[in-house]
Amino acid sequence: MLELIYSIITGTPFIVRIFIVLALILAVNKLTGYLSIAVLAGSIILGLWSGFNLQQLGLIAWKRFSSVDNIFLLLVIFTVIWLSSQMSETGIMKELVDSIRSRVTK
Repeated sequence: MLELIYSIITGTPFIVRIFIVLALILAVNKLTGYLSIAVLAGSIILGLWSGFNLQQLGLIAWKRFSSVDNIFLLLVIFTVIWLSSQMSETGIMKELVDSIRSRVTK
């Protein structure tokens, strides 16, 4: 019986695994209300289901998060958020949105 379950689990096509994990992420997000927890749980389950152990998953995550490209991406995202915040505080953001709305609704 365990062999049958193991063969079903390991023989599942990757696209089916991804859809199942996406459904799991949606369910966990609905239950907890925290998307970050849901994505973390889904990532761990998909990684384990793909044959990695927790140590390998941690190493993969560390390599991805500490890559130069990821660090620059985070820097750009934080800069955009900071600029948006500054524009909101000074009222420039409201002027920009009003200007775009007036051009779109014409």
